[in-house]
Amino acid sequence: MIFFWLALSLNLFASQSHVSVQPQTCEQFLELNEWVLNRRKIINGFDNFQILPEVGARGVRLYRGGKESAWRYSWRRIPLRDNFRAKAGVEVWYANGQSFQFIDVGFKNFEPDWFVQNAIVADHMILNPNENLYIKYGPHRRDAELTFRHYRWAFHGHVVERYANVKKYLTPQDLYMLQFSNIGSTNIDVFGLIAHDETLPPGTLLTKDEIRDRLKVTIQISYYGEFNFFHPTMIGALIAKGIKVRQRVFRLPFEKRLDPDVALAYRRRFYQSFKPETTCEFTRLAKFANDVPRPVFDRFILRAMTTADRRGMKTIVASGDEYTTRLFHRYGFKTYAPLPTNSGVNEYLSYLEIGSPEYWEVYERLLDSALKVIVRTNWKRK
Repeated sequence: MIFFWLALSLNLFASQSHVSVQPQTCEQFLELNEWVLNRRKIINGFDNFQILPEVGARGVRLYRGGKESAWRYSWRRIPLRDNFRAKAGVEVWYANGQSFQFIDVGFKNFEPDWFVQNAIVADHMILNPNENLYIKYGPHRRDAELTFRHYRWAFHGHVVERYANVKKYLTPQDLYMLQFSNIGSTNIDVFGLIAHDETLPPGTLLTKDEIRDRLKVTIQISYYGEFNFFHPTMIGALIAKGIKVRQRVFRLPFEKRLDPDVALAYRRRFYQSFKPETTCEFTRLAKFANDVPRPVFDRFILRAMTTADRRGMKTIVASGDEYTTRLFHRYGFKTYAPLPTNSGVNEYLSYLEIGSPEYWEVYERLLDSALKVIVRTNWKRK
């Protein structure tokens, strides 16, 4: 009788989760039972624990209960292995007697480290639900987070200011969404190109004013799914244990500017052609100076394209006014459809399918141009 009710509950859970689960053997049934129990323990764990990131990116604490938690529950301390490899500003590009520093501060670089953290948290909630947990970050991981956040938000502030001055059709709501969309998710790659100063030691952290004075080009790649790659999350813990998670509410940046009257129909038609999990969007492509040599700019765009390919994307989309649309068409993008917004100007959504003949044609052209740029690495791991 107990076996019958447990089997019935598992089938009901599977049907509600849109997962077809039909255990055929006792081993499969036990495996499914463990999967369901682990899922419940993780969800309950995030209800019971407070996630408390430490100031200065020194670590994260999972704190169970209220003020009495310190003496009611013991602490488990786990030093996170300091194998973090991402480092901002390690490449210097030389062309036409000029030098530029390529800055990669995409928060998606933290995804492998995030996966390790979430695996630790998931195991803790399953095996030690009555203990607090402290995960301590190593110095390289800590410095990387602080540096990435510094450059990324400096770029963002400058782009928003630039858009407000140049793209007069953007409404206050549009500018607000530029800010808000970056707070909710870290599932992005961000590249910047700044004038390089040979007199500064490698790895020098520039101030926001120095970044503003030297910034030449920026671009952001936004991916499907809302994730916080800096700290453990319930979604991350479930994924770390092999439990599939489906996010239904996430939207790419262009979707947030659609006219509400037609947004639902437009999105439905768009995702009939492109899978959300393998579609990314190029946004915040902004030039702040006209002295960037063409081979350097081509290499910059090529890096963004190959990064999207490396992340497993199949389609890149980009939205913008007529000028921006023409710019992307130079790089193989094709117009998907007009973009129905309330801006009062003609806007379009363009796309480029990775692996298509257009993609490889542009790839070969950009590669020929990019090879004229000399690249040197100015950082070594201590």
